[in-house]
Amino acid sequence: MTTTQIELTDSQVGILRTFAQKTGKTEDQLVTEVISKFINDIGSNELSEAKRRQAIKAAAGIWKDRDDLTDEFFEKLRKESNRNTDWSNRNG
Repeated sequence: MTTTQIELTDSQVGILRTFAQKTGKTEDQLVTEVISKFINDIGSNELSEAKRRQAIKAAAGIWKDRDDLTDEFFEKLRKESNRNTDWSNRNG
């Protein structure tokens, strides 16, 4: 394990000390736990992004052999979809 130095505001130190007293953990343990959770959350988001991209690739061309779907159908579908959706925050 590596030791590092961080700068915290007085307020952050106070809150950290309060949590340490309430949980019976050291301030170091709490900081390590928070950093681990942060790193895991980032990894989960990247995994979700990878799953999303995989689903898009798997769905590519699924309607290519359909002759019952008109241009009007696709135009309506495009208009109804929300192009501003932030797909990176969806679970998946």
